[in-house]
Amino acid sequence: MPQCFARTGADGMAEKNAQDAAGKGYDQRHGDSGRIFRPDQEQQAAFPASSGPSLVPGVGELCELNRSIHDDDGIPAAYALDQRAPLLDCLSAVAEIDTGTPEGVVKAAGVLAHGIARSQSFRDGNRRTAFFATQAFLERHGLAYISTGDDDMLTRYLNQVVERQTGLRWRRPPGPDKFEQLFLRRLQKRTPPTGASEP
Repeated sequence: MPQCFARTGADGMAEKNAQDAAGKGYDQRHGDSGRIFRPDQEQQAAFPASSGPSLVPGVGELCELNRSIHDDDGIPAAYALDQRAPLLDCLSAVAEIDTGTPEGVVKAAGVLAHGIARSQSFRDGNRRTAFFATQAFLERHGLAYISTGDDDMLTRYLNQVVERQTGLRWRRPPGPDKFEQLFLRRLQKRTPPTGASEP
């Protein structure tokens, strides 16, 4: 398997649990979000980087990401794709969005984040998978500055989506539009780093 994450071992799992208990974001040592998704040649031919359609991650890429998260935690046996269909529905919804503008990319990122967390397709690590997949998606489209580092708000929204399904009640569980609004606010307020190009 290609190396796209730094190894953390059992100590990383204990640290991650401590961070989760403290309400902090996800451990960034799970990997470099820019290297998570590597489009294969078939995808590149279908969606050149300069065109409007986005390079939507595939189920295989999300499985590799989830597996790597568990490998990094030192518990590779925790990986399993339990429900493929809801994940495919999420990815299809993302693929239907025109990402020719930054606003389109942000909308697609919102649908991606919400969809992966809501689908609960993996046995474990759905929120972390959604978190890193969303950051990689934004980076792939030149908008990495919108969600950087631990991104506590993204983490909070992902937690609310999942906890709503497990019986804990929030006033309003966030939908894809809530994620989109978060990213749109950042798009308007944050300045891209010099040398970065928008889609």
